[in-house]
Amino acid sequence: MYTKQPPILLFFLFFCLIFPHFAFGQVPFRCETGSVHELEAAIWTHNEHVYRLERKFNDIWYFQGKLPEGAVAKMKLEDIHEFLAALKHRTPAILFYAYDDDHLCIWMVDEGHPLGHVTNIEPIELKTLQLDFSSALRLRGRSSSRRAESRDLIPESTHQEPMPSLEAMVSTASELFLPKSISDALIAKKVDTLIVIPVTIAVGPPNVTRKEEFVAALGTIPFSLLTVDDRPLVESMSVLIAPGFAYLGQPPRVARRSFGKAIVIGDPVAHHDPEWKFSPLPGARIEAEVVAETVGTKALVGKHATKKNLFSLMESRAQSAELIHFATHGISDSKNPLDRSFLLLSDGPDGSDGRLLAREIQKFNLSNCPLVVMSACQTGLGKDFDVGTIGLARAWQYAGASSVVMSLWNVDDEATFELMTEFIRLSASMPHDRALQHAMLHVRSKRSDPYFWAGFSIFGLPESDAVASETASLGCGPGV
Repeated sequence: MYTKQPPILLFFLFFCLIFPHFAFGQVPFRCETGSVHELEAAIWTHNEHVYRLERKFNDIWYFQGKLPEGAVAKMKLEDIHEFLAALKHRTPAILFYAYDDDHLCIWMVDEGHPLGHVTNIEPIELKTLQLDFSSALRLRGRSSSRRAESRDLIPESTHQEPMPSLEAMVSTASELFLPKSISDALIAKKVDTLIVIPVTIAVGPPNVTRKEEFVAALGTIPFSLLTVDDRPLVESMSVLIAPGFAYLGQPPRVARRSFGKAIVIGDPVAHHDPEWKFSPLPGARIEAEVVAETVGTKALVGKHATKKNLFSLMESRAQSAELIHFATHGISDSKNPLDRSFLLLSDGPDGSDGRLLAREIQKFNLSNCPLVVMSACQTGLGKDFDVGTIGLARAWQYAGASSVVMSLWNVDDEATFELMTEFIRLSASMPHDRALQHAMLHVRSKRSDPYFWAGFSIFGLPESDAVASETASLGCGPGV
């Protein structure tokens, strides 16, 4: 006999059986041959889910239901070609990764015909590769790093056998993410700017109790360390992690040749955080002072680097600032990235805490599209969705930053000082991505261990290295 089910039970069944698929953005598309048709379908799916992802900054849940008419940019390959052609004095290419039914699709898109490649690989293999890569970099047990306490938020591999060498892991990752057909094309076309649009892959059946260890996030791979023709990419090209195709709907910005008003924060003092114990950062303090002197401002350091003082500066400079630079501690949270991921500031004399939360960052109105530098630990991490990560970096981008410099692991205080001061110095004469590339090479010449130089990347799109007389694009949001 049929009995009507209570609404609460139906909702529970929906939540347990159906919602997880949507919550992780698992909208099906075919990835079997790497064809142009599959590429166009994957681009559409990616655009739709970037829109849904960014709605999470306003909604509690991953946005469901039918999308509003015109909400998603209907990007065509011609639009992408037009953006790439507008990147003056560059030879750019996009690497787009998509995953479907144990197939990893890789497309290289430049101004010519797209090149596709398909590899059969199970999700658990990708996750194991990510963990082994982390272990090979020896991210645990490092001293003098800008991290809180002694624990590392990046999990290690659970392998009991001896770990493969870093050289072996770089080779394995390069063969997978830069297969021969792709790497040969990068070499033949002399690509000097690589825009990576990665994918995050759920490992195992989706369920409401999924934890972060069941996610393989390709965006956390240090692409500058991967090799083409036995040479790391950092030697031949800059690498950027793009927020999505929708942001290619407007012309690229023209690279700034100097920084106007800037906000610089360094080495805050926080004694009363309820969960974390933070050590002083002498390298970060010097970094903030050097950066401030370079750009012609005064840094907020030590006990002066409070949230109240920062908000006062943001109120007066946010509309005109071209650089916002933090040299501090950073905490990422993979479960509640908006309310538990934060940049550290100093305790206030009124007893206020020193946490600048991602949720607070997203509410800034950065109408001048500044460069934001988070010279801190793991600022590129957070909660992973199939088309990107919600955390500190995307919060700044959502607030209006044109580019965000972020880190993938617990960085070394002294090496980061060297990297960031060189980066800011070079940014006066070249686009940000190229400045970071050359700053990495500068540190690498003195500290060959990739731990010291390969942990930073840029979240955003490349600027046109055009002459000053050319018109700059003023927008820094998606072209929707």
